[in-house]
Amino acid sequence: MQQEELFFRVVSIRNFYKSFLLNPESDFEKKINEIIFKFKPHKITLRSPKSTFRNIEIILQINDEPKEEFVKELEKLNLQETKYKFSIFNKNNKT
Repeated sequence: MQQEELFFRVVSIRNFYKSFLLNPESDFEKKINEIIFKFKPHKITLRSPKSTFRNIEIILQINDEPKEEFVKELEKLNLQETKYKFSIFNKNNKT
């Protein structure tokens, strides 16, 4: 089976808000905003199958170990049926 080609794009926080959070009144997008504010990522990477752009993985690149309560919030958000899924990449984690 052939693996689907992936689309990667590194975006600034500002461009992420301008391009992807289109409805500031949406509860889901408010929650995304909250989580990003708590994690304070230095970079966001978007990953998606090139052919669909329907399942978008949002990788928050952070410098420090995240607080467990924030990770649990992110896990709850990932359980919702949306086109977005979140991952965390800790740049300083040596394991």
